[in-house]
Amino acid sequence: MSSAFTNTFWTLVPSITAIVLALIIREPHVSLFIGAFFAALLLAGLQPVTAIHMFITDGVMTAIAENAGIITFVVILGVIINILNMTNGS
Repeated sequence: MSSAFTNTFWTLVPSITAIVLALIIREPHVSLFIGAFFAALLLAGLQPVTAIHMFITDGVMTAIAENAGIITFVVILGVIINILNMTNGS
């Protein structure tokens, strides 16, 4: 995908935004999502509805589909650790 912002200074702005927000609000996950959405907004030519669609379909859904095995493993591992903690196991 290409837009008017490709190969310009604006390509650095989402990364800088995510880093600055992470330092200010101390929530790295939220900052990364905001930075990724800002990148989608630039790719969509500053059209918010198209950016939301691109962020969800090309970003979030693709990441979930490509990493489904890892996500499943981490969830199962978290459940096992939670069960051990609840039963005072070590």
